[in-house]
Amino acid sequence: MARTLFLAILVLATAPAVAADWYAVDASRVRITAKHPAFAGQPPAVSVRIPDDIARTAQSDWLRFGSLAETGPVFTATYQTEHRGFPSYTLVESFRHKLAFRAWAMITVADGPTVRSDFGPVETMKVTIAKDGVERQCGYWHWQESDNRAYFDGWYCPAVGHEVSDADIQRSVWAVRWRTQEARAP
Repeated sequence: MARTLFLAILVLATAPAVAADWYAVDASRVRITAKHPAFAGQPPAVSVRIPDDIARTAQSDWLRFGSLAETGPVFTATYQTEHRGFPSYTLVESFRHKLAFRAWAMITVADGPTVRSDFGPVETMKVTIAKDGVERQCGYWHWQESDNRAYFDGWYCPAVGHEVSDADIQRSVWAVRWRTQEARAP
């Protein structure tokens, strides 16, 4: 019996470590909300994920309207926290890490306005992307807390064929609020 118990402990102790899986939780745990003027009256699709870790400080909250696969406007915002900290990304590096844009070619990039937000000053850029002969212009933003443990980003793309303005970007950043506050105009 003691030998069997010893072998069981040895097998468990030498098993490879597996990264914690992320799992969805009830949407009531989302920490942000969005009321975007291009989607008046529509609630965003909401995803909330937390890892099965001991610290329970990591969480990803994702809000979205529309899809890049469709010709209409698209808006998405993500707020994430992580006890280990995020890599320090530039605005362009952050954009290139977005899974939604990996199938799209980046045609042009231009600086956008720095927008004051509830999170602090948010860097923005305008980017034109192309896929399968379709071009669209988007505003992208990104903010990281000084210790890199909190991260806020998102994008707004007007309907295909329309340009994104500085005002569009500002309204989009301001559409995202802490859940406990009401959305207000910039």
